[in-house]
Amino acid sequence: MHDPLEALEDYLSNVETKSVEVKLRAGAKPLRLFYTPMTSGEMSQIQKKHPDFPSTSIEALIDLIIIKAMNEDGGKAYTIEHKPKLRRIPHQAVYEIAGPMMASATEEQLEGN
Repeated sequence: MHDPLEALEDYLSNVETKSVEVKLRAGAKPLRLFYTPMTSGEMSQIQKKHPDFPSTSIEALIDLIIIKAMNEDGGKAYTIEHKPKLRRIPHQAVYEIAGPMMASATEEQLEGN
C-alpha cells in the first residue's frame, strides 16, 4: 500500500536543485544562480503582493528572484536590500533568470501528470 505522507516526505527531503546562468554583458563573468522548484507557499507569497502573478511584471519577477535565488552553498543569494541593484540589471536578464524559476513549477506538475 502506498502511504501519501511517506511520498510527501520523500519528495520534500529530495528536492532537486537546478541552476541558471546568465551573461549580463559581453565579456563579463556569467551570473550563476541556483534554485529549487517553486512551492505553493512561495507562489502564494508572491501573489499576495502581485495578484496577477505569474505574469511578466518586472517587479514580480525581481521579487521571485529574491525569494528563489540561492548561491552555490544553498544560502539566499539576495535579500530585499538587493532589490535596487537587481532593478539596475538589463530587463532581459531578469526574464532569463526568473523564467526557469517560474517554469520549474510547471515542469514538476507535468511530470506528475
